Amino acid sequence: MNRIPLADVVKWLQAAGEPSRLRLLALCTEGALSVSDLAQALRQSEPRVSRHLKILSEGGLIVRMRQGQWVHYRVADQAEAASFVRGLLAQLDRSDPVLLRDRTGARAAAAPRIERAAHGAESRLGRAIAGFITASGLSEPRGAVLVIGVSHPELLECAARASPRCTAVAPSRRAAQAARAFAERRGLSCRILKGAGVELLGDADMVRLGEAFAAVLVDSSAGEEAFARTLQRARGLLAPGGRLCHRRGGGGGRGRACGMSDESCAMNAESGRTPIRVSFEFFPPADEAMGAMLWKSIERLAPLAPRFVSVTYGADGSTRERTHNVVTRIQRETPLTGAPHLTCIGASREEILEIARGYWDEGIRHMVALRGDPPRGEGARRPNPRGFRYASELVAALAGLAPFDISVAAYPEVHPEAGSAAADLENLKRKIDAGATRAITQFFFDTDAFLRFRDALAAAGVHAPIVPGILPITRFPQVLRFAKACGTSIPGRLHERFAGLDDDHETRRMIAASVAIEQVEALRRHGVSEFHFYTLNRAELTYAICHALGLRPHARSASAALQEARA
Repeated sequence: MNRIPLADVVKWLQAAGEPSRLRLLALCTEGALSVSDLAQALRQSEPRVSRHLKILSEGGLIVRMRQGQWVHYRVADQAEAASFVRGLLAQLDRSDPVLLRDRTGARAAAAPRIERAAHGAESRLGRAIAGFITASGLSEPRGAVLVIGVSHPELLECAARASPRCTAVAPSRRAAQAARAFAERRGLSCRILKGAGVELLGDADMVRLGEAFAAVLVDSSAGEEAFARTLQRARGLLAPGGRLCHRRGGGGGRGRACGMSDESCAMNAESGRTPIRVSFEFFPPADEAMGAMLWKSIERLAPLAPRFVSVTYGADGSTRERTHNVVTRIQRETPLTGAPHLTCIGASREEILEIARGYWDEGIRHMVALRGDPPRGEGARRPNPRGFRYASELVAALAGLAPFDISVAAYPEVHPEAGSAAADLENLKRKIDAGATRAITQFFFDTDAFLRFRDALAAAGVHAPIVPGILPITRFPQVLRFAKACGTSIPGRLHERFAGLDDDHETRRMIAASVAIEQVEALRRHGVSEFHFYTLNRAELTYAICHALGLRPHARSASAALQEARA
């Protein structure tokens, strides 16, 4: 019998040692439940339940799992922790009225979502399979292919039809037999092997498979640690230039087909993760010197091929002309996609739409639609009586004017003027419903706040991309002022890390890069692959962060194209 270290036992007892957390732990053994489900079951607020779940997760007793468009919690995979939880819960009386009420409430809360998931599973699975195949490169037959896991036989069929040399590894003898029967019914030519249980690939399997594969597709519902070990072995089977493509989610055939979502597949042969995509924000310069710095920053960051670059719009439209000049120059002289900010405040509907028409006529197709703020020192905003009152109205008007790609703002920690988190979420939903393509968040440093926000949006039926805004900290006092103005919390750890560095520029830059890289990596572990950087017109720190995250200049850089356009 394995003995558990004292420190681990103390940590687990501290995590579980509170009535609500013990009740949550019991519910996490009942099935896949979201924060919303658990909050309804316990009759507590979602923020309170989220805090309890965070403590249980940090204590190693539960894990947070993303499955399709929603997130659920379950008991940890780690053997000692799982054994501890089972032993602890075995001491509870399952007929206790409180626990019975919790279970009944959780089932009732989860039922509508489960019904919706089952209803949409077929179409989601079809789209997911298509995306999986495209991401792995199988749309163009290119050598031997290995499928690890056969939870979704449709994936096996696509791989077998795309490659004349297809091998599949099933997690059990029964799964292998079912896969062989499916292949025979469909007339597929593929080799199907029984793997090493949950991890699918053992050392013996590595030897038995023998060859190097042009593509390895991993489709598994294994726990996090087992899944990571499977990926590590899978990388060793790739041929030079081969692609590793993976999904981790529910298996078990069509009944849980929603375990595969429409999200991008990881397909990096070295890291097994989706390469990140970025966009950058700049502000229009106030003078010639600042203009030179702005264009130097654009030239520096352009080779990273951002999805778009946005240019801000001053309070009350005060930089309208400068914003226009920067965006049109970007459009004219670079291969970048310029995205001007456009705000409601201060102008009439006719004036705003005239600006938008002008942008469209100059070839600009992407807009960032915002409500806007009054100029500093003028107190509460006073909308133009003939203007748009809300950003959702502006979005609807832009969408009706021309097929713009429209980005809007989102607030993971709630807009300072919102009456509540629910009201803020509903406001964002109105903007998406009005025609917005994506939402870019205000900068934040609390990763859990973003993830809770994303989960709440998914639960509310908002499925547009939510792109996290990343602010590299160049000057900490400045960031504190920004944060106070927009309601962003600053964790104590950041105060500690930047303490005493006001006059130490080089150390401050290194700490700032480290903080931003840690934040992006934490978000990537939860499936986020797109990021919007607030550059403050300074390129070096943002470029260094992007480089550390794996972004590299394109073969023919946008910067070179910019220089050619000027010649």
